[in-house]
Amino acid sequence: RPAAAADATAVAAAAATKAASSSCTRPTATLTASLSSTVLAAASTAGAMARAVAEHEVGTPLSSITTKAVQVIDLGAPVRDAVAQLAQASVHGLVVVDGAEAIGVFTRTEAIVARHLPPALLDTPVERVMSYEVISLPSDTPLRRAATQANALHLRRIFATEHGKLAGIVTGFDFARYVAAPA
Repeated sequence: RPAAAADATAVAAAAATKAASSSCTRPTATLTASLSSTVLAAASTAGAMARAVAEHEVGTPLSSITTKAVQVIDLGAPVRDAVAQLAQASVHGLVVVDGAEAIGVFTRTEAIVARHLPPALLDTPVERVMSYEVISLPSDTPLRRAATQANALHLRRIFATEHGKLAGIVTGFDFARYVAAPA
């Protein structure tokens, strides 16, 4: 990434960490800060895949690479339940929902950090530690546009929606598989 983009990403991460620490307990703020640095490191790979799709003017719809079997968890569920569900489902992440609306993700990264939390903090609502770094787009959005938006916002996940409801998720890995597939 160009230096300006890296600086902007670092400023955004610092702002998110500061905002989280102002409304959270100290241990939760520490968890949020450690997650921010992990997410920033992983975002560069996803960004490379999104740029590759964006540069090829791909008009294929987002739905063509969407993972439709999505595991969800309610925003008020305790972190311990999210860790258990993630392990049992053998997936990379859970979509956090507020009723029918997808609002974030709880991934293996958050689960690894959560395993080192004091037992009392495992009862913290998953919403307090989830990643908000997602975007929702209609499933008929062209891959080129979805990839460009994900790259511009430094996002690793896109929620695909149909009629305003969650239809699936697209990650950097999905973009990678698409780019790597024979034409």
